[in-house]
Amino acid sequence: MTADPSPKSDPSLEAEPRRGRVRRWLVRATLALGLVVGVGGLFEVTIWTAPAHMVFNALPALDEREAWQAEEPTLVVLQHGLASSPWTLWRLERTLEANGYAVLNPSYPSLDGGLEDFAASLHEKIERACAERAASGEPAFERFCFVGHSMGGLVIRSYLAREDSREAHRSVFLGTPHRGSAMAKAWIDRWWFQLLLSGKGATRQLVPGDPIYDRLRGVDAGQVGTLVGSVDTDGAEVIPGPDDGRIGVDEGQLPAAADSAVLPMGHFSLSFDRRMIEPVMRFLRSGRFDGQG
Repeated sequence: MTADPSPKSDPSLEAEPRRGRVRRWLVRATLALGLVVGVGGLFEVTIWTAPAHMVFNALPALDEREAWQAEEPTLVVLQHGLASSPWTLWRLERTLEANGYAVLNPSYPSLDGGLEDFAASLHEKIERACAERAASGEPAFERFCFVGHSMGGLVIRSYLAREDSREAHRSVFLGTPHRGSAMAKAWIDRWWFQLLLSGKGATRQLVPGDPIYDRLRGVDAGQVGTLVGSVDTDGAEVIPGPDDGRIGVDEGQLPAAADSAVLPMGHFSLSFDRRMIEPVMRFLRSGRFDGQG
């Protein structure tokens, strides 16, 4: 009998190259995601940080209703920082909702405009949320609370400086440079800072001595709490004293604060870590980070 001249392929030999290609694709995708997350956390730029914040903010929301439940119909307004997005505070947003708060977590074009521009936009969004609440037949908000991360805290204070703002019940500022940022002052005119963060508008308002800080002095933010981070960093030599890698501990303080705390974490973690979320939730309920108010 003559042998078949056309040899049949071995299925196992065909499957092996396919498995190898899949493995290589998964390795490359994992490395790419790691690069995106790592670079995003390092440079705090929207196109990179949105994926990074999505990853870390996917951690479970915290539900402690017996201790944290909203006592009155309350709207909590969140504001992300420079070159970031609402994903920055998504875990906190979900935690607030799980404990009975209504939440407004809007975006704004932080590289295109000034703090007063962002405050005007925030005013419109808050009023729209109140109108939608009324149209739904639900009880009107009796309290308005605010939580801002980094420059988002300055947007909140700029909003509260407006004559048509809603009265703040309690406000928490997470790593907000209330007197400006020494890092912004040192880097504002460097080419790579200009390339990444534009170096104009609100970015330039972060430089200490900008007139915005005189306009914000004495703004009533209700009962105020400040949380700042402190870590050992090699890249923040331009910041005097301890810092979170972006903002100095002293820069994050407000004289009018009812309570303040320094947490052992960097600027990036200060937006999603449960060690931040827990004291924020206690402060919104009691006016103290330890919940004993």
